Amino acid sequence: MPPHVCFVSDTLHTYLGSGIETGAGGAERQQYKVATALVDRGYDVTVLTRAYGSLRRETVEGIDVHRAIPDVRGVHNAPRKAARILAALRRIDADIHYVRGNPFLCTVTGLFTRTVGRGAFCYQVANDSNVEPAHLAEMTPVLRYAYLAAIRGADAVCALTPYQRDLLADEHAIDATVVPCGYELPPEADLIDHADRDRVLWVGRMNEDQKKPMRFLDLAEALPDREFVMVGPRDNDDPDYYDRVKRRAAT
Repeated sequence: MPPHVCFVSDTLHTYLGSGIETGAGGAERQQYKVATALVDRGYDVTVLTRAYGSLRRETVEGIDVHRAIPDVRGVHNAPRKAARILAALRRIDADIHYVRGNPFLCTVTGLFTRTVGRGAFCYQVANDSNVEPAHLAEMTPVLRYAYLAAIRGADAVCALTPYQRDLLADEHAIDATVVPCGYELPPEADLIDHADRDRVLWVGRMNEDQKKPMRFLDLAEALPDREFVMVGPRDNDDPDYYDRVKRRAAT
């Protein structure tokens, strides 16, 4: 009998019909693809996600969705948020728990699997900032220590790139396996030849730390004879940065 897998993500609801687009990105897309693939293979799949709307539980595309993570931030809200997540994980009672990125959810889920002793824990690095020392130094010392302890205690750690894998090994003494993002590609015959392409496209959130959209504008400035196109929304954590990018792009 296949194991019961629980995805812990406060933003995965964006791909499960919540109607809320804020927070949707590559990490959510990849988790959705993996979750639905597991359902197709006969696994029991649960998603523990943000509490939204009037329902607290529903089934979407064969996935048991629990809306229980409080939509709050900040240090003073952390204990209540952690308690709600721990209680939900106990109710769900999964065999395998999966977290992608999100140091706080990694910490709480790791704490659950270590203290309750129920189920395995898989952590997937979502971007470089999850493991780069300079970014981790911006965390509070308590969260940084607990976060790294949770990764070390995980049953499996996955990185997107060799760079992330090497950082985990060299800086944090953590072994990881490289598992890149997966997408279905069309047949090569359907692709436009590079010589026939007429523009350079950038797609992503206007996030200064992770996405670095100003680098794309540096490239556009260095190649004035090429057409460059940017597509992307504001970032919730720094919405004003979008306006800075837009003003520079206009020049």
